[in-house]
Amino acid sequence: MRNVVLGCLFMSLAGAAIADSAVEMRHKGVEYAASGDYQSARNYLCESARMGYYTAQVECGYLLESSPEPIANPIEA
Repeated sequence: MRNVVLGCLFMSLAGAAIADSAVEMRHKGVEYAASGDYQSARNYLCESARMGYYTAQVECGYLLESSPEPIANPIEA
């Protein structure tokens, strides 16, 4: 029983760490997009999106749909 409780605690802490990482990656992506470095922005935003962060999913899609070439990828967006 104790192992089950410890396992659940560990899983919840690991989930929080992944969520924090996704938020940090999204912030970096937004900073790069604001400075005009769309390739770096794509890398950070889309990785955060793959981690399940909804806001980053929307921003990644928008970046892929509307950014200059060669970043634009309407199919992936």
